[in-house]
Amino acid sequence: MKLLHHRGWCDGTGGNFSVVVSNDPLRLLMAPSGVDKGSVQPEELIEVNSSGDVIKGVGKASAETLLHLRIIHCCGAGAVLHTHSL
Repeated sequence: MKLLHHRGWCDGTGGNFSVVVSNDPLRLLMAPSGVDKGSVQPEELIEVNSSGDVIKGVGKASAETLLHLRIIHCCGAGAVLHTHSL
């Protein structure tokens, strides 16, 4: 996330990135809502289930979590990167 932030592909808390860490059951690792993507630390990441509920970590799932899940479901993606670019 830090490299994407430094390249200007996302600004501060805008956007989010997720990666599939398990397919059965579906689990995503992502940054919690409201954190600066340029400074988020690995231990700050959250894990969410197929309903978008946080099941591990501290923080709230972003409003776009269901969008990430839908893309993964429809496309079989292993990761989703969505930005609010400058």
